[in-house]
Amino acid sequence: MPPSKLLLGRVALVTGVSRRIGIGFAIVRRLLEDGASVLATGWTPHDEEMPWGPGDKQGAELLAELGEPVSRLQFVAEDLEDPDAPDRLVASVVERFGSIDIVVANHARSSHESLWDVSAEELDRSWAINARASMLLARSLARARAAGPGGRVILFTSAQHQGPMWKEIAWLVGEEGRWITGQVINHDGGFRLV
Repeated sequence: MPPSKLLLGRVALVTGVSRRIGIGFAIVRRLLEDGASVLATGWTPHDEEMPWGPGDKQGAELLAELGEPVSRLQFVAEDLEDPDAPDRLVASVVERFGSIDIVVANHARSSHESLWDVSAEELDRSWAINARASMLLARSLARARAAGPGGRVILFTSAQHQGPMWKEIAWLVGEEGRWITGQVINHDGGFRLV
């Protein structure tokens, strides 16, 4: 499908942008094609813990492959386990681009622990990153935008409903929290949940 330029003049924040073959990178590319300006964020230390690794390029170096000027595309590394990170990210978007319209919460902490070996620490980290950060990003967007229509929060969840993911217990708990966050935002946040 050819780009529509439907988002010309809109500004988006996209989380979970860390690898060329990742969903976040594809989201950024499409938003740019459709005319939006984008602040992308990712956290390479998490990918370094995973079997797939961080890829050959990260951050601004990775996004430079898209060939967009810094006036339309920028990168900030941010650890969403930090409860202040969502406010910093939204403030950074507004500071760099003048406004914010869209948050795409594509980030996720993934771990490989079953019910028998999941730790309290991993449950806390997964909840903080996957659920709490999503809710705080939505709150930050609401606070940064003028009242009225137009704001969008896009929350990515998983496919756990398609079958058991018994070695991803901590991740599933966080993803369920993200789904609940979406229901609250849709009802109370004045945003259109996509």
